[in-house]
Amino acid sequence: MKRSKYTLRRRALSFFRVFTVVIILSVLFVGLGTTMTARKIKRDIEQSLPPIRDLDHLEDKRITRFLSSDGKLIATLFKENYKPVKFEDMGDNIKNAVVAIEDARFYQHNGVDYRSVARAAVQNALAGRIQQGASTITMQLARHLYLSDEQSYERKIKEALLARKIEQEYGKDKILERYLNEVYFGAGSMGIGAASSRYFKKTPDQLTVAQAALLAGLIQSPTYLNPLTNHRGARYRQIQVLTALRDNDYITGQEFRDSLDEARQADFDELTPEAGRPLLKYPYFTTYSMKKAIDAFGEKKVYEGGLTIRTTLDLKAQKHMESVLTEMLGRYGGSYGVNNGAAVLIENKTGHIKALVGGKNWRSGDRFNRATQALRQPGSTFKPLLYTAALERGYTQDTLLNDGEVKWVVKDGNKTKVWKPINSDGREKGKIPMREALRLSRNQATVDLAQKVGVWSLLDMAERTGIKSELPRVPSLALGTGEVTPLDMATAYSCFANQGTFHEPTVLTLVTDAENQKLADMSHGWSRQATSPEVAEQTVDMMLRVASRGTGAAAFIPGLQIAGKTGTTDSFKDAWFVGFTPRYTLAVWMGNDDNSPTRHLYGGDLPARAWRKMMLGLPQGRQKTFDFLATTPVKRVYCKKSHRLKGADCKETYAETFRAPAPQTPKCTECKSTKVFDVNIGEVELPDPLQTRPDYPQARPVIL
Repeated sequence: MKRSKYTLRRRALSFFRVFTVVIILSVLFVGLGTTMTARKIKRDIEQSLPPIRDLDHLEDKRITRFLSSDGKLIATLFKENYKPVKFEDMGDNIKNAVVAIEDARFYQHNGVDYRSVARAAVQNALAGRIQQGASTITMQLARHLYLSDEQSYERKIKEALLARKIEQEYGKDKILERYLNEVYFGAGSMGIGAASSRYFKKTPDQLTVAQAALLAGLIQSPTYLNPLTNHRGARYRQIQVLTALRDNDYITGQEFRDSLDEARQADFDELTPEAGRPLLKYPYFTTYSMKKAIDAFGEKKVYEGGLTIRTTLDLKAQKHMESVLTEMLGRYGGSYGVNNGAAVLIENKTGHIKALVGGKNWRSGDRFNRATQALRQPGSTFKPLLYTAALERGYTQDTLLNDGEVKWVVKDGNKTKVWKPINSDGREKGKIPMREALRLSRNQATVDLAQKVGVWSLLDMAERTGIKSELPRVPSLALGTGEVTPLDMATAYSCFANQGTFHEPTVLTLVTDAENQKLADMSHGWSRQATSPEVAEQTVDMMLRVASRGTGAAAFIPGLQIAGKTGTTDSFKDAWFVGFTPRYTLAVWMGNDDNSPTRHLYGGDLPARAWRKMMLGLPQGRQKTFDFLATTPVKRVYCKKSHRLKGADCKETYAETFRAPAPQTPKCTECKSTKVFDVNIGEVELPDPLQTRPDYPQARPVIL
């Protein structure tokens, strides 16, 4: 008995919903203005309606294209692929199919189909929520152009009022034209022009009845019914559309059967698998270029403006560097316990990024660009910045540093800590000139230098040379314990190669609009003098020794001047080689994404070898040497004991060559020879016992 009462109560409530909705809709859509209440509702809603836009103007949501430096298409960007089509160029098949399935009474109603409204009102009332919209083509267009997708009765009423206004101002053909250009067909295709091209590589007027039925069926749920991912659902909906075409006398029974056969035989796998997706070649470079374009011009203009953006990309360099990184990591990564890497190539004279490799491969689930986003410790590749800061303060290549025990007292609140760095080999060399400390990458000597010039000097030099990462003001920064990106390091080193001039690294050169009018020429980015040419020359001269006979010897290329620096961090988590030739600067990093240690991977090993292989595949032009350095080096002989110029008493010496102006270094005064006095010939130098017998007469000497 209780259940019977409950059932009766539900039916009464359902009947009340139906009655209420039908009455409201009847008042609004048939008898608006007949009562004071209806007039007030109508007035309030109409005042909130947006103005009707010009339907004659088809908005051109054009595709933005990214080109390589030589004009090859490398990427496209758009919110939806869009190709506007005029009504007369659409063909009857698609127009008939859309009308048959979406709004069979399109040519009979005035924007609102009251039969459908009543039917939908009953269904929605019974369900207690909106299930059927009863939207005509005109109402759908009104919603797309002027309203949100919110499911509410108020929005449906606004849709109806706007639809009637549209029908009062425009004819059916114009409304259908705009609708077919605005509706979304899935797979990134906005409008029938883009959809017919993407799915069938045809223009709309070339579509068969079966093909038109497939596209018309997508409107209901373009993502779910996408034939590329839901063959069964798309075919079922296609048959529904063909049935509607037959039932509404758009096609004959025979045409219906022929179209069914065509639909059943169609192979959806033949459709373009990348339909509607933006073209994205060389994704690490192109996604970075897109970000920079959006930063410069705004998201709307880049996505919808139909821009043509020429980039700095060198296709051959990009392909070559991607291949080398993948090969080296694939062949040797397992032995070293390293699974990823990155590389950035910059043209020194312009700051143009010619190639950018953000990882060993690009996967849909892994789009992390290590070249521009990975913050990693640079290790000893950071040392040249400190040495350059010291040169600015009057230090020279021959300035002696203490490669022995160095203590740095650090205050941490009320506590005092003492930091004692050690060299990677655990040994100490005592006094050592700056040039040797950099060549051999001596940690203790570098920290001694940092104590003398200050960490602030290092931070200032990092900022001036273009490092944008936030760096800590700690003593260990001298050894590269801050975090930077490969792009940061390539930018900084390119300053040295360019005689101290910083060029803002850029990937964009020329931007034109849809009418081919120039919007911006970005080929010459802003620049500044980061350090003096004289200082930069000394830094380059010191760094030449690293690649020729220092820790970076694995990167050496005969006949080509290379300056660079290796870097290896604690626990072997990061390995670097950053170097430059007269034309290019190339930074190579290797490590693991989870920051786990590698198996003793040094920067002078796999990264330096990868750097060399990459550079060998790049055109260096005629300039094989740095034109600001001396063609013929200056040779100096030094005392091994004091590292001063050889004096008259120095026995153990070594030669050093300079391509930058040699430092003004005094002669050695530490070496003292033993003098003797001969009664016959006076004071003489005691000969080296390892040499031949002396010529002077043998007399008994008196030691003074």
